[in-house]
Amino acid sequence: VKWVAPDGNGTAYTETQPGNIKTLLSSGTVACGTTVMIKDGLYTDLNLALTLTADCDEAHPIQFLAAPGAQPVFDGGYSAPLVWTQHPNDPKLYSAALPAGTDFTNLCLLNGQMLYPYPVLNANVLFGNYNLVDLNLETDGFVRDNNTIWIKTAAGIDPNAGTVVLSKTFRFLTVYGNDKNAYLKFKGIAVKHIAKSSISGAVSFTAIAFDLRKLHHVTFDSC
Repeated sequence: VKWVAPDGNGTAYTETQPGNIKTLLSSGTVACGTTVMIKDGLYTDLNLALTLTADCDEAHPIQFLAAPGAQPVFDGGYSAPLVWTQHPNDPKLYSAALPAGTDFTNLCLLNGQMLYPYPVLNANVLFGNYNLVDLNLETDGFVRDNNTIWIKTAAGIDPNAGTVVLSKTFRFLTVYGNDKNAYLKFKGIAVKHIAKSSISGAVSFTAIAFDLRKLHHVTFDSC
C-alpha cells in the first residue's frame, strides 16, 4: 500500500508520510499488487502516466482507492479571474486573453453553467453559418482559439461579475497497457475539468480523462 496526498513528498508513501502521486507513478514501482491509497483533498497533479510491463491477476490487482472517509478530487480547471472586454458594437459579447496553458480549451463554465462551444465567432458558410455572434444554436456559448476566448449569453451576463472556469488539462491519466491484464481498479475518486485539446498545426487530439491503451480488466467504482 502506497499513500499519496495533495501536499505529499518523499518516498516513504506511508499514511503518516504520504508521497506525491505523479512522482509515484513515474517511479516505476506501481506494479501488480500495488494499492495507491489517495488521501483527502484537491489534487492538481495531472497528465499522469502509468506503464504496465506484466500481467496481473485478480489476487494481485493495481488499485487506486480513496482513503477511508476521503473524497479526493483531481481538478484540471482554471478558475482565476480574467479581464473581460465588452464588444463596442455588441454589448452581450465579451472577450478575454486566454491564460497560459488554457489554449484550445473545450470547456467554459459561466457561473456553473456549461456554455456551448460554437464553431466560429461570425457566420461562415463552411460551418453552416452557425456562430456565436448570432447565437443561432439557440444557447449561450463561447468560441476560443490559442490566444483569445469570446463568450455571449442571451441575457448579456458580464463575466467580470461572475465566475468562469476553463480547462488547462489534456489528460488525467494515461495507462500504457502493452496488451496486459491489468486488473486495474479506481474507487471513490472525482476527476473534473479535463477538457483542453492538444493542437499542433493541422493535427489535433481531444482531451480524455482516462486514456486507457491496450489493457484489460478495468473497474470504476463510486467515482
